[in-house]
Amino acid sequence: MDEDWRLWRGQKGYLSGATLIWQSYKPNGPYNDHDHCEFCMTKFGKGINDLHQGYSTEDGEVWICSQCYSDFNSLFGWHLRQK
Repeated sequence: MDEDWRLWRGQKGYLSGATLIWQSYKPNGPYNDHDHCEFCMTKFGKGINDLHQGYSTEDGEVWICSQCYSDFNSLFGWHLRQK
């Protein structure tokens, strides 16, 4: 699993054991209209082809798609918090 192409950004250093929230996507600031999955780069946004829901860190800075959450949950030991 450590050789997966999606693990190229050193995510273990800042996402291991993180608390995540399943929620509808919303930009984290006034100048940001989209984000990308921290692993596979799939786009979160308001567009018709964008993801509209996913897992985010509590501060909304990092977004993770359902597939990457499923693929990496056990490796990263994430905790889910109800919104």
